[in-house]
Amino acid sequence: MLTPSRLFRRLRALLTRRRFDADVEEEIRFHLEMEAAKQQARGLAPAAATSEASRRFGSTTVAREEVRDAHGLTPVDDLRRDLRFAARSLARAPAYTAVALLTLALGIGGTIAVFTLVNATLIQPLPFHDPGRIMAVRGVTREGQAIPVSVPNFLDWKQQNHSFDLLATYNTRRGNLLGGNDPQRVSLTTVSGEFFPILGVMAMAGRSIAPADQTGDHPATIVLSYGLWRRAFGGDTGIVGRHLSLGDGSDYLVAGIMPGTFDFPQGTEVWASRSFQGVRWTRNAINDQVIGRLRNGTTLQSTRQEMDLIAARLKAAFPNETENQTATISVRPLAEELSDGIRTYLLLVQVSVLFVLLVGCANLASAGLARGIQREREMGLRTALGASRGRLLRQLLTEHLLVGVAGGLLGLGLALVLLKSLVLLAPAGLLPLRDLAPDLTVVVTALALSVIVGLGIGLLPAILGSRLELRSALGSAGGGSSRRRAGAGWALVSAEIGLSLMLLIGAGLLIHSFGRVLSEDPGARMEDVLTAEVFLPRSRYPTPETGLVFWERLLDRVRAAPGVRSAAAASAIPLGLGTSGYLEIEGQEGTPTGGYRLVTDDYFKTMDLHLLRGRGFTTADDSTHPHVTIINQAMADKYWKGQDPVGRRFRAKSWDWHPDVWLTVIGVVNNVRYWTLEAKPEPEHFVYFRQRPDRLQGMTLVAHTAGDPAEVSAAVRSAFRQTDPDVPADVSTMTQKRDDTLRQRRFIMTLLGGFAAFALLLAAIGIYGVLSYVTASRTREIGVRIALGARRQGVLALVMRQAASPVLWGVLAGLGGALALSRLMDALLYGISARDAFTFLAAPPVLVLVAAAACVVPARRALRIDPMVAIRSD
Repeated sequence: MLTPSRLFRRLRALLTRRRFDADVEEEIRFHLEMEAAKQQARGLAPAAATSEASRRFGSTTVAREEVRDAHGLTPVDDLRRDLRFAARSLARAPAYTAVALLTLALGIGGTIAVFTLVNATLIQPLPFHDPGRIMAVRGVTREGQAIPVSVPNFLDWKQQNHSFDLLATYNTRRGNLLGGNDPQRVSLTTVSGEFFPILGVMAMAGRSIAPADQTGDHPATIVLSYGLWRRAFGGDTGIVGRHLSLGDGSDYLVAGIMPGTFDFPQGTEVWASRSFQGVRWTRNAINDQVIGRLRNGTTLQSTRQEMDLIAARLKAAFPNETENQTATISVRPLAEELSDGIRTYLLLVQVSVLFVLLVGCANLASAGLARGIQREREMGLRTALGASRGRLLRQLLTEHLLVGVAGGLLGLGLALVLLKSLVLLAPAGLLPLRDLAPDLTVVVTALALSVIVGLGIGLLPAILGSRLELRSALGSAGGGSSRRRAGAGWALVSAEIGLSLMLLIGAGLLIHSFGRVLSEDPGARMEDVLTAEVFLPRSRYPTPETGLVFWERLLDRVRAAPGVRSAAAASAIPLGLGTSGYLEIEGQEGTPTGGYRLVTDDYFKTMDLHLLRGRGFTTADDSTHPHVTIINQAMADKYWKGQDPVGRRFRAKSWDWHPDVWLTVIGVVNNVRYWTLEAKPEPEHFVYFRQRPDRLQGMTLVAHTAGDPAEVSAAVRSAFRQTDPDVPADVSTMTQKRDDTLRQRRFIMTLLGGFAAFALLLAAIGIYGVLSYVTASRTREIGVRIALGARRQGVLALVMRQAASPVLWGVLAGLGGALALSRLMDALLYGISARDAFTFLAAPPVLVLVAAAACVVPARRALRIDPMVAIRSD
């Protein structure tokens, strides 16, 4: 029984090995000397006494082994010898060792890199204080779609609930930052005072926004991100305490600077306090996100029940407010909310890279089987000299474990490089941007994976390599052992083919889906269009008239710039963030919704929108004339299907600042896609800017150019400086915006396509290796066939036929596996099914061609066999 004292003695002996060995030698020498002295006392000569003492003592080697066994050191010694022998054996096969280490480094490195992302995003808690109690609270439509919240509803939630210690609202948009060296556009998040206390994150310098900052007794405050502080202010902590402007007519006190690890909401550069006092808010303006911290002892289920009661209460209290008629309340952990957009992507990539690793393992296992043929004679000699099968099995497994661990360590280093590459190449918002260095969980996982991989690639070669037919092993023919290895090798090839086909089908589905997305018509001009997003500072443009003058002057200058065919502006442009709100349609019941787009002259011409019926806007449609609107075809089909919508009236209850004014439909234009190319066109209406000059603060300039928009950008920037040098703009092009919407799909498609290509390469190498081995083992048979008159075509068919059956079984297994896992792809595809027949039929021929190419070299080698040499080989 291994008692604690015996365990302590064993550990001490292991840790002080040299001293222990010296003590053992000293004790053996003492016993020998004592016995020799006793024999001399009996009258023997010194030499005879020493010899008699050695005879009586017995074998000193056995004595040493018994002492080491008693202290548990023999297994350690055996392991050390096995490792030394394994290292020498691998050094004698440098090509195999290099390929094995490279394959495992790529497979394990990719797996660990992706697992680091999965760990940071889906497993590890958020970097906030007690993140498990932080909830995301949102409205939900009757169709189950999550929507933002209005300020009045948020204030009622805050007052009536008993489940949350704190509730906070936040709203992210693009804004201006004025007062520094140069005006610039920034990602701005306005937050209520409880936002930072809920998250429990402290500022790096100064302080964060506090609840007192949203009252009228304290100045409005802002907090800067670490990146903006370094970029715009050179890392000067003196910025804390200064005043800057966001262009809304108020000065903001810089309260603090957040640490570099804080990035919520993702990409925010400035957090600004907001006040709910002195502003008339409507419940139909659903613009805000809400987070809350649960009270101690409160369950998520009871919180959801309470919030449902509050929703019902608000619905009864405000029956005419459309938001409360169409939405309930959702409460879920913030971690789940943030991982929604990336969870499926990460799981798909993780499964794909694991498949690549499995293909690599099967490849190395088949290579190990082929390598075992070269070592049959060695293993036969070891067996003849007394080595047991267990001893051979342990030695072979040790070699593969050494390869697995070495490949894992290399892979861990490679994972650091891959992580940086993935973060740099991935589109914004897809991957977390905080520190992604592997933590203890990732390192332990990497080491465990290395051991598992080592066992996985070595188990089958070790079992077959230790089960020898001694006569054939010491002779020249492999016999049954060779046939067993060939069968196992082909089974591994089938597994490689199946896994590779699954990856190939997955990549094919993404490529086919990407083609469908590209084929979608955005509904507006994409080529040769320059855009510039603008937010007019209220401090410089306090009235609607001043904003109207700015846009008239800017558009005149841009239209006069060389290379500009036409120019206009709109509150929302295609493939951008479209705004939507509730409507009231004359003569109709329910709560219809529609997009709100404010446009200037020439917008439809500039963006190539087509008037399908009715008329367009004219300069006579100003604020002194009846208010008119132009709708898109989707709105006409949804609310006036089979009728002429021209002359119909409705009111915009949310986004329009004149919700009681009726808008008369004067025309219908074609549908335009917002957000992304795959987004379904939704009902929307266009309002003329001269009738709503009070909504001109946030607009986007669009200019149709005669050539490359980049060549015109300098002239457009000059027009901005001439109009007002203190108004910054985000300049881009429509093609860039289109590419931005496709980056996420393109990134995942490229990643999975690369995995599939690498897996195909490994599968081809596996087929080549096994077929080369099988062909070599049948050299004599092929020589006899050729000597007896077999034709080249027959020999070629014989060799190729050996690979046909494993490839066929692998294809069938791969098709079955792809069908079983196709549901994982559903959320990532557009325009096609996850079981798309074209992709499933097109992928197998590609893999078969690759397999056929891998068979060419062994087949040509078989055709060059000299019958006389082959027959004499035995």
